[in-house]
Amino acid sequence: ENARVTLEGTALETLTDGLGQYRFATVPAGPAQVKVFFTGLVVETAAVNVAAGQIATRDFNLAAFDAKPAAPATPGASVVKLGSFVVSSSREMDGAAIAINEKRFAADIRNVIAADEFGPMADGNVGELLKTVPGIALDYVGGAAMNISLNGVPSGYVPVTMNGFSLASTTATGPNARDTELINVATNNLARIEVLHSPTPEMPGNALAGSVNMVPRNAFERVKPQLTTNVYLLMRDDVRSLEKSPGPGREPTHKIQPGFDFSYVNPVNKNFGFTLSGGTSQQYQPTYFVQAEWRGVGAPTTVAANGTTGFPATTPDKPYMTSYLIRDQPRQSRRSSAGLTLDFRLSRTDRVSLSLQATKFDGQYNQRDLTFALTRVQPGNFSTAFTHGDRGTGAGTLTLANSNDRDRRNQNFTPSLTYRHDGPVWKMEAGLGLSMSESKVYQMGKGQFGGAGATRPNVQISFDDIFYLRPGRITVTDGPTGAPIDPYSLATYNVTQGSGNIYSASNVLGAGPGEGLANRTTDVHRNAYANARRVFVWTLPFTIKAGLDLRQSVRDYRGGAQTYTYVGPDGRAASGDEGAVRFLDPNYSARDGVFGFPKTQRLSGWALWDFYGTNPQAFTTNANAIYRSAVQLSTWAQETISTAYVRGDTALLEKKLKLTFGVRAEQTNIKANGPLTDPTLNFRRDASGAIIDNNATTPGIQPALILPATDALGVSRLTFLDRAARAEKEYLRWFPSLNASYALRENLTAR
Repeated sequence: ENARVTLEGTALETLTDGLGQYRFATVPAGPAQVKVFFTGLVVETAAVNVAAGQIATRDFNLAAFDAKPAAPATPGASVVKLGSFVVSSSREMDGAAIAINEKRFAADIRNVIAADEFGPMADGNVGELLKTVPGIALDYVGGAAMNISLNGVPSGYVPVTMNGFSLASTTATGPNARDTELINVATNNLARIEVLHSPTPEMPGNALAGSVNMVPRNAFERVKPQLTTNVYLLMRDDVRSLEKSPGPGREPTHKIQPGFDFSYVNPVNKNFGFTLSGGTSQQYQPTYFVQAEWRGVGAPTTVAANGTTGFPATTPDKPYMTSYLIRDQPRQSRRSSAGLTLDFRLSRTDRVSLSLQATKFDGQYNQRDLTFALTRVQPGNFSTAFTHGDRGTGAGTLTLANSNDRDRRNQNFTPSLTYRHDGPVWKMEAGLGLSMSESKVYQMGKGQFGGAGATRPNVQISFDDIFYLRPGRITVTDGPTGAPIDPYSLATYNVTQGSGNIYSASNVLGAGPGEGLANRTTDVHRNAYANARRVFVWTLPFTIKAGLDLRQSVRDYRGGAQTYTYVGPDGRAASGDEGAVRFLDPNYSARDGVFGFPKTQRLSGWALWDFYGTNPQAFTTNANAIYRSAVQLSTWAQETISTAYVRGDTALLEKKLKLTFGVRAEQTNIKANGPLTDPTLNFRRDASGAIIDNNATTPGIQPALILPATDALGVSRLTFLDRAARAEKEYLRWFPSLNASYALRENLTAR
């Protein structure tokens, strides 16, 4: 594909299509010289005799460069004949040639990466390839590349497409975000990746600094069947044992995991070919994190209202530490993928391609935090090297927290169908594409509190020997008595709450069976396009292309959060039975400490949830807050973009200067539903619809209420409605563009 074919002595020039085929129309009868160029292969020229009214066919088998033996330095000198050895081309060289060749002949500024250029990618993450591209910056989550930023533009404004069709994505950054997560793509299903930096009329208008296109494997990218397989082990350099060890999850897990992938390309004959690919991998990804809060720079200094000192004033050159957080955040993720492409050649000029791409991502996340927080410091008890907290009630707090523990299940399916006509006069393309993504985040639906907290208030905390990473020593004592406290023992803490994202337990929004077990996001993209192109061979070669493009995306999100305040088995708060030691997690407590800190006893979100099941009186909830959370997190949006564009291409100065220009018009229509807040829905009205005045003798209307303000949940059900707010917007935008390239030499082009 994309070999350059020219007719010597004429202005005729073309690039081979996805089948490696080329065609020239209206060639004069008689002898013709056909020249073929492809990066990394020997240029070939062949004479072809063209008969009037007939089709002449000439195939080329381009060869790699072969070294020729040098002549003897001295005439008559003997030549030493070595044993034969074979130099074979590598996949890396094949991939590099494909990428360079496409970049060389592109009308715009782009970088192209062949998927096999860097060898197998153990976890199949496309980001491991893209991080080598100039202008690309990747956003990492738990050590894995997740989102693409291009030339300084945030990831939400970098369109990512599969075979030219927009790729659906349900993101962890927010249910309404536009980011495309790389967990939805696997490298073994791809032939190459195109990073487009400059706009052409075919490019969508929301590509502020460019876009990224993933190209699936093509059955005719090889001339004979090829099967490639990889089997490997994934491991972290700090966890090299084959035995199970703590985290993530309730039970110990293996940290060294096997994986495999394969790809099979089979051009069955000249009219049909297919590719098949797949793979799976599981990876353990630990994250260790510390965060210090410094007064006078990142955090403000304050003085309590009663005149006592909170945090004394200081200057930016003399900050002091008042909070230190230690986090252990392991993750276990599995990525599975499958791909199938079918290529049919219907006639000499017509081809149909079907592509089916599917991925599945399962992730188990756990986060364990320990925070030392000073809430009162006396003047003179601090410097950049130490901070000594005050004693007494409210002087400092220890907090153990399980934050956002969850199981995420994500799946994507992207089928597409394209038709290409490569006739002697017209070249046409049409395509239909669908991309569907679904993400479910389980917490209480999987038998655990996603968040659980325990605190020890009224302690005195001292930070000493502070250096760039952490305090060298942390001392904790009881504020009133001065007795030493072990901050790493759960016996010193009281449970405060558990929380999670299940929302159907109270039939908040009438969810169906199983619907509320997880926060659920769906994203569906529908694409259709058609275009036609014609080449005019005038004194200057000129090509005109016009097309239509229709893209629609629909995002649907339902979720909800619940907080359960822990009051202990007796159902009474602050009665002394809120101790956390009964919920000790022996699995996580066995994990090694991070950054030199000792092992820390951890709270079990699973044990706390199990205890709730048998002792619901030990927890209190706020039904109104649960309802409002479910409504607030219930949104729906549809965006439809209708496009028409015209593009022109020409070449000047003996085809050294090439121009691509045109304009794109996009009509955008948006519909969205979200929560509606209308306090007047709780007002009583008469038969005519007028508000009933509760006190006619007082100036101004005092509406009579349907439900009293004390019935918070009842009022919310009347005045805070699920998806009752509706918005519509439409706008038209024009996008002109111009690309120019000048061939300074055969291997040097200025764009």
